[in-house]
Amino acid sequence: MKVPKYRKHSTRNYGIIEWRGTRHRLPGTFNSAESRAAYSRFLADHVYSDQAPKAGRTYRPPEGKRLRINGLVLAFLDHSKSFYPNPDDRKSTYQTVKRICAAFSQAYGAEYVDDFGPLKLKDYQQQLVDEGSARSYVNKRIGIIKQMFKWGASDELLAVTVHQAVATVDGLRKGRTAAPDHDARRPVEWSDVAATLPFLPATIQTMVLVQWHTGCRSDSLCNATPSQFKIDDDVLLWNPKHKTDYLGKEVIIPIGPLCRKLIEPLLARSPDAFLFNPRDGRNGSNWRYRDQYDAGSYRQAVKRAQAAAVADARAKNIKLDFNRWTPHQMRHSKGTLIRKRYGIEAARIMLGHSSASVTAIYAERDLELAKRIAIETG
Repeated sequence: MKVPKYRKHSTRNYGIIEWRGTRHRLPGTFNSAESRAAYSRFLADHVYSDQAPKAGRTYRPPEGKRLRINGLVLAFLDHSKSFYPNPDDRKSTYQTVKRICAAFSQAYGAEYVDDFGPLKLKDYQQQLVDEGSARSYVNKRIGIIKQMFKWGASDELLAVTVHQAVATVDGLRKGRTAAPDHDARRPVEWSDVAATLPFLPATIQTMVLVQWHTGCRSDSLCNATPSQFKIDDDVLLWNPKHKTDYLGKEVIIPIGPLCRKLIEPLLARSPDAFLFNPRDGRNGSNWRYRDQYDAGSYRQAVKRAQAAAVADARAKNIKLDFNRWTPHQMRHSKGTLIRKRYGIEAARIMLGHSSASVTAIYAERDLELAKRIAIETG
């Protein structure tokens, strides 16, 4: 497959792309990070999205021919689309893999796989740093590329020695690279959540309260259905869909009395209907609204409510002591609260983590307790 090139307009300082007889203008100035990112998104959305898996498709080159990076990328995307859950969800792992592979293909797609080695991957790594990408994001992108080469070797599309050579490239280490580090995600305070609630639609209000009480993931909340809930010893248990479903792991979330009052009225719906429907309260049959929120639309609804809360306070000349927050921060808040009261093992169980080291990312360290222990023990 021929990948359209990233080009500069002949007289203007912006990038263009020619695709199927149509010229597309890319935002931002030519060769800027914004323009390059838009090009990568275009490849992911238009070029590679057309490459749906087909029975019997093979990317093995004819006898005597060599495989190019483009062919490896397309084969890996075919594999990823069937491997990762919910591939059509714009927030799914597959969509992330597709965007990262599209950007990599744009840079090296025409090269032969067996000519690609550690130095070229390091050059690409440095290119991402020069574009201003955060260290964690650079490591994520390089990790997926190395994963692609590993899969290619396992499927005998390339020599194992090629994969082994590429795998020697280390990730960027904190303090040893110019790539910036994002600030650690902090728990959200209840006062900030409470200030936002009055400006949220009723359905989103319920979603926020459920997530605050349970610490569940946003994706699990958006995909909640009555069939996922059951009564066990007079306790309501929730077995949600989650990101490690495909690994055979199971998460069970006990629902406390406050949260149960919010959820039980919704369990009368059909077993596979979504608990939180955007059409609720909007004249139900309105075709403009889907029957399900996703993590992105849920987050945007919260973001709009926060802007409305700030605007309302300004209009009333009220000083609002307010920090903006995202739904996922409520998971951190829940983890921090449980860890302080019951310990890290309890937080691990309630948040559905496999190891305490992951829980430690979500549960903020209780510095006051550490200070008291230090004073009392010397």
